[in-house]
Amino acid sequence: MLRFRVAAFPLVGINAMLGVGLFLPMITVLEARGSLSPFEIGVLAGAFPVTEGIAGLQYPRLLKKVPARLLMAAGQVLCAASCLALLAADSFAVLLLGRMLGGCGGASVSVAQLLIGKSSTGAERVRQLGGLGAAQAFGFIAGLALMGVTIAFVGARQGVLLAVLVGACSGLTAALMVARIPSPALATTPATAEGSAALPLADLALYGLNTFIYISLAVQMSIWAGRQPELGPTGTSVTFVVLALLSMALQAKLAGWAVGRFGHRSTIAVGFLVTGVGAGVFAGGVGITFGIVGLAISRAGYALIVPATLACILGDTTARASEFRAGWAMFAASLGSGFGPMIIGAVHSRFSLGVATATLAVAAFAAGAAALALVRSAHGASRA
Repeated sequence: MLRFRVAAFPLVGINAMLGVGLFLPMITVLEARGSLSPFEIGVLAGAFPVTEGIAGLQYPRLLKKVPARLLMAAGQVLCAASCLALLAADSFAVLLLGRMLGGCGGASVSVAQLLIGKSSTGAERVRQLGGLGAAQAFGFIAGLALMGVTIAFVGARQGVLLAVLVGACSGLTAALMVARIPSPALATTPATAEGSAALPLADLALYGLNTFIYISLAVQMSIWAGRQPELGPTGTSVTFVVLALLSMALQAKLAGWAVGRFGHRSTIAVGFLVTGVGAGVFAGGVGITFGIVGLAISRAGYALIVPATLACILGDTTARASEFRAGWAMFAASLGSGFGPMIIGAVHSRFSLGVATATLAVAAFAAGAAALALVRSAHGASRA
C-alpha cells in the first residue's frame, strides 16, 4: 500500500499552498468591490503564515495521542474548508476564519516532513524533502493559475466559485488518500520530551532567514513588476509562474545532488551566496532582462537552501525532540515570512527598491558566511 503514501504526500504538499495561490488573485476582486479596506486585506494576507507557524508547533505534540494519518487527513479537510470560505468575499470575519483554517491545515505538511525525516537519510532524504517542497511550489502555481483562468473566462463570481470548488475537492481527495495509508507506513517513534537544548538553533535561524529573504524578495518583485509597463498584468503573471516552475524543478532535483556531492552545510552556504548574487543583480535595476535574470538566480539559491536546511533541522532518526523539529522549522519560516516584508518594506519606503533589495543581498551573503563558519567548525571538531 506504499502507493498511497507516494501519491498522498505530494498532494498534501500541493494543498498546503493551493489556498495561498487561490487567495492572491482574489485581492484584485476584493479591491474592485471595495468591501474591504487595505488594512483588512493586509490582515488576511498575514493570517495564513502566522497561524501556520503556531499550528506547526502543535501537530508534533498531537502525534503522541493521534495517529499521523488522521492528523494529516484533518489538515486536508481544513484546507478544503479554507477554500470554501473564499466564497464569502464580502465578509471579513469569514475570510479571516478561512485564512486561519488554511494556515492550520497547511501546517499538516510538517507531519509529512517529519515522516520523511524518520524514514530516510542523507541525499535521499533531501531528494524527498525537495520533492515535497516542489509539490508546495506547484500548489501555489496551480492556485494562481486556477483562479486567474476561471475569473478570466467566466467572470469574477462564477470564476471564484469554480476555483474554490476545485480546491476543496483537492483537499478532500488528499484526506481520503492519507486516511488509507496503512499505519506501519506512517509509524513514528514515541515522542520525546521537547527541550530547547536539543533543537538545532543555528539551522533554524538559517531557515527563518531564508524565508525572510525569499518572501521579501517576492514582495519587492511584485512592486517592481507593477512599475514595468512592458510586462503588464499578463507578463507579470507569466513571470511569476515561470520563476515558480524553475524553483519547483530545481528543488526536486538539484538539492539532492548537491548534498550528495558537497554535504548539507556547504550546499546551504552556496545556496545563500547564489541568492545574494541574484538579489544583487536584481537590485542593479538595469532593465527587465537583468531583473528577471537576477530573480531566476535567487530562485536557484532558494531551491538549494530549503531541503538541505530542513534535512539538518530534522536530524537523524534518533535525534532528541525530533518530533518537534518540523514544527519549529515551520514556526521559524513563519517568523521570516511575517517580519521580512515589514522590515524590507520600511527600508523601501525610506530609501528605494534598489536599496531594499541590496539589503536582502547583504543578508544572504551574511547567512552564507555563517553557514560556511558552521562547516569550518564541524571540520575543526572532527579533526580534534
